[in-house]
Amino acid sequence: MAQSNASILSHLWVEGTNDYQQRVPRPDVATQAQTAAAIFDPVNSQIYNQFVDGLVNRIGMTYARQQSWRNPLAAFKRGPLPFGSSVQEIQAAWVAAHAYSDEAQTLLKVHRPEVRAVYHELNREDQYKLSVNRIELRRAFVDEYGLNNAIAAIMESPLNSERYDEYRQMLQLISYYDNAWGFFKIHADEPDDDASAKSFLKSLKAMVERLAFPSALYNAQILGNDDDAAFPVFARPEELVLLVTPEASASIDVDALATLFHLEPADARVRKVIVDEFPIPGAFAMLTTEDWFQVYDVEYSNGSFYNPETLNTSYYLTVMQVISCSPFVPAIIWTTEAGTQTGTITQTVTTNSVDAGIYTADALTGAKTLVGTNSATVAGEDVIAGRVYVRGIQLAGSLSDGTVTGAERIGAISVRPDAAVLTVTGAVAGEGTVVATNSRTRVDRLGKLHLQADLRRALASGNVVVTLQAMPTYANPSGSTPTPQATTVTVTISQLTGGGQPGPGPEPPAPTGPQFYVGSQLIPEGTSTTVTLPAGTEEIGIRWTSGDSATYTTPGSQVIDMAAGPSGFVATIDTSDFTPGQGYNFSSEVTVDDAGHWCEFTLVVASE
Repeated sequence: MAQSNASILSHLWVEGTNDYQQRVPRPDVATQAQTAAAIFDPVNSQIYNQFVDGLVNRIGMTYARQQSWRNPLAAFKRGPLPFGSSVQEIQAAWVAAHAYSDEAQTLLKVHRPEVRAVYHELNREDQYKLSVNRIELRRAFVDEYGLNNAIAAIMESPLNSERYDEYRQMLQLISYYDNAWGFFKIHADEPDDDASAKSFLKSLKAMVERLAFPSALYNAQILGNDDDAAFPVFARPEELVLLVTPEASASIDVDALATLFHLEPADARVRKVIVDEFPIPGAFAMLTTEDWFQVYDVEYSNGSFYNPETLNTSYYLTVMQVISCSPFVPAIIWTTEAGTQTGTITQTVTTNSVDAGIYTADALTGAKTLVGTNSATVAGEDVIAGRVYVRGIQLAGSLSDGTVTGAERIGAISVRPDAAVLTVTGAVAGEGTVVATNSRTRVDRLGKLHLQADLRRALASGNVVVTLQAMPTYANPSGSTPTPQATTVTVTISQLTGGGQPGPGPEPPAPTGPQFYVGSQLIPEGTSTTVTLPAGTEEIGIRWTSGDSATYTTPGSQVIDMAAGPSGFVATIDTSDFTPGQGYNFSSEVTVDDAGHWCEFTLVVASE
């Protein structure tokens, strides 16, 4: 609304300095002629400067902001940047899951996050100049609304120019992004009738709902160059913004939404902003988030200089900004030209079977080494120590991405899943003795091979061969699944070196007579000793170092014959079912040259 001269002069008088109020009569008391005479009095040059500055910077800027053209993209500006002239924006890749292992030895390993960073720099430094002539300003007092009209003529031009320039530069970011990184583009007919409007609205609503799920497909392609890093993004509907041309917007509202009885199911529920055009051929709509625009005001000020030679006061509107865009948020373009062709890798499973890898782990680092596929020989000591693993390594099939066919691996993609259910089907000890297996001979979820007690004892006198069946878990989600075919896996476990004991503990020293050991602890002959085992111990080896025959008696008075080995008689006591802290009494004896030797011992598995 236009303001009269009296209203403007009164406002300036109230906002003026004490010197201004002393020299200029109060406008609502004196006449406009008296007020103007005081302002333009040659001896009051400082008063005139205050008047013009107040007129331009306070009244004029406020009036012009109310009347001038508004940048429709200004709502996405990030605010002022009080310090510095650049902004760092970072994005961290998601972290891959690793299988839990209670034997992991990576506590001190550094797991650095995969991070990308972009820097938005000061790139707009514009200045808008205007001059106010003293004589022309004096003439404005003749008309009741002269000052109002003068302000409009003076201020609307630079402010409109500045805002329109800001709008064009923000809009040009779309072209920059497309050339630097590339949008995800969807081909569609520009809405101009009922069918095309509804088709676009359906595509838009589907994309709004799809963006709620993480994906690395819809942000800048530069982020996906690292095979080991993934930068998925997602956005909620309330964060999304649709930029659309006036023609497409009108067709959506009139041809699609206006013909629907229930609007809620069809409404995409995103904020809509009209732009006059897109600086990309064929584009008519863009879906992104409020964070896509990275625009910051670094400097926005208005300075003045009075030239007494020309009686002009020149004003300089200075605008400095960071005008940039984020590559980290989703951004989708609808265009009448070709859309983005997403690569499709096709997996063909030739035979639904899985080869199994047999690994041994390093005793110090835990690093696993492949020693064979479907068949291998491993050391008995490695099995006893829990360092032998059996895992699926390759599903029989091929990949194709349209250009490369038959490869087992394309980039970071392999024929998958390589998972299989491993089932123990049999075990043979020594020279061909078939041993009935139980649940303690198994491959656990981490792939570690375990042996039951009698197979561990058999390693003292010969090799053990364990046969497994690897049944694939593959199921084709897009069609029929080939009949699963089992793979036979054979693990040959070599005899313990020197017939060493099958239980935990180091090899005891060479005996000088019949001596009895529980693990590595010597039990003196003819004594009764308590042996405390670490918490969680599942079994312990026992041994007489010499003799003609040996037995031991369990807590249930069951007599067990100990197996003869190269360095004495050995056996294994299963302690997995022991109640922690409770003692279990055993006795053992050995016959040497028809003479009996005995000892007693109590086993206690410590509590946690």
